[in-house]
Amino acid sequence: MAQSFQRWTRLKARRLNSLLCHPFSSFERGTSENWNGIVRRFIPKGMRQTDLDPDILVRVNRYINQLPRMRFGYRTPEELFEMKLMDITGSAKQSPHAATCCT
Repeated sequence: MAQSFQRWTRLKARRLNSLLCHPFSSFERGTSENWNGIVRRFIPKGMRQTDLDPDILVRVNRYINQLPRMRFGYRTPEELFEMKLMDITGSAKQSPHAATCCT
């Protein structure tokens, strides 16, 4: 039995639901196949990671994080991250337990 299926049987033993897709059935993996297609715009299939220019990875990362998503109300992951970061830093400044001095 393949190692990935051994892990799946452990999940099943813990009564955790999971889905397995059939080999060569990309229609069962819509979201991941969509993202694979987006990445392939920048990186050809079969290219080794060691052969990639770091600038290409930065471009792919920027493109993906600046792409509006319907599921996020057409906001980008980058916008949502910034909003969450502002919430965290704003609440830390307003916390009564926040440190008032540094020395």
